[in-house]
Amino acid sequence: MTKKGSIAVVIVLLVASCSSAASPTTTLESAPPTTTTTTAPTPTTVAPTTTTATPPTTASAETVGSPEAMRALIERVVVEEVGSDNVGPLSDVPSLSANDSDPLVALLSNIAFEDWAYKTFPDPAWAEVLAVPGSPAFFSYRTQLDSERNANVRWEDAGDPFTVVSAELLTDVPLDPAVLDEFPDDSVSFMIDTSRGPYRKVRIDTGEVVDDRPGWESIKLIVVVAPTGVGWQVYLSEVID
Repeated sequence: MTKKGSIAVVIVLLVASCSSAASPTTTLESAPPTTTTTTAPTPTTVAPTTTTATPPTTASAETVGSPEAMRALIERVVVEEVGSDNVGPLSDVPSLSANDSDPLVALLSNIAFEDWAYKTFPDPAWAEVLAVPGSPAFFSYRTQLDSERNANVRWEDAGDPFTVVSAELLTDVPLDPAVLDEFPDDSVSFMIDTSRGPYRKVRIDTGEVVDDRPGWESIKLIVVVAPTGVGWQVYLSEVID
């Protein structure tokens, strides 16, 4: 693989301004109302997230990181930060396919875990599992998940679940060069198209519905994943036109 703009050809959710390297990443929460867009060129695996995308052949010869390291990270986050009382026994907490040699498989698994977290017990600590430490995605996930945690709400589907409709590899990423310069070595970029039916926010303690959301038919994003010691994690995700 290569670095930065020429990404090797081998879902958050999730959003940022394309004019700054410190742009915040979009999340499942912030994707629908985004006001910052980028015009792109024409060019799993954990329920309940679904995908109708046909994954391209992107597998490299080796896996990334260690399944044991990722599972140890998840268990530490549950025990020390989120609390097993809030998510049930560790056996109920899904694993990720973060170590798959195909970064798209890892990305779809990452998105599914994020969806599970919002529906089970949103907590900013999940950012450690989902995102590259210190990345734009990491801080955005923490902000959005912390907002839901402070509001004491989780999400429920009221229609079709979050779905990755399609996914494409990007070899020429249509972002500002200053942003591209910050990409980690061996990062891989995808353009994904997503949809979601109506969903609601409910109080964790009472189940009271406090907000109904309409969902969306199509939101496209550029998502950048990078290899770390625990596997592929999200570095950046940006909504585009």
